[in-house]
Amino acid sequence: MANTVNAHQKILEDLYQIFPIEVAPIMPPYNEEATMDSKFETLKEAIRRLKRLGDRRLHLVNAFFLGQFLEKKVKTNALRSHYTQQLTPHYRITSQQVYYLFEAFGVSQVMRTVNTTLTLVRKLNQEEYQDLVMRSMEIFNGVEN
Repeated sequence: MANTVNAHQKILEDLYQIFPIEVAPIMPPYNEEATMDSKFETLKEAIRRLKRLGDRRLHLVNAFFLGQFLEKKVKTNALRSHYTQQLTPHYRITSQQVYYLFEAFGVSQVMRTVNTTLTLVRKLNQEEYQDLVMRSMEIFNGVEN
């Protein structure tokens, strides 16, 4: 339990991060004109490359883009299933979770993170994850206590 409380707290702290105030815009690593298959392969390769390079923030950013691709760009459940079957369970789960955690803020908030990693996100239980998604919306909308 201590690990998950710690993971929850660390991610919550990152949702509150405000520095740097201005973050350079970051676009998905793929060309918008590319085919869906090409976009998916480009995202997978970017994630692998950044994991090998140890770039925590950009690894997280590309997991966000993968989650966004699967949740927003892929229009049918059959195609979504086709793509998710090509991912490890770790990336299948965490890319979706990262996307929903940072959906309201966008990539700029991912770039402000200090602690969040895919492994830390994976440590969350369902209740903690849902709490953080709700809190992220509240923080974004200025309703937090």
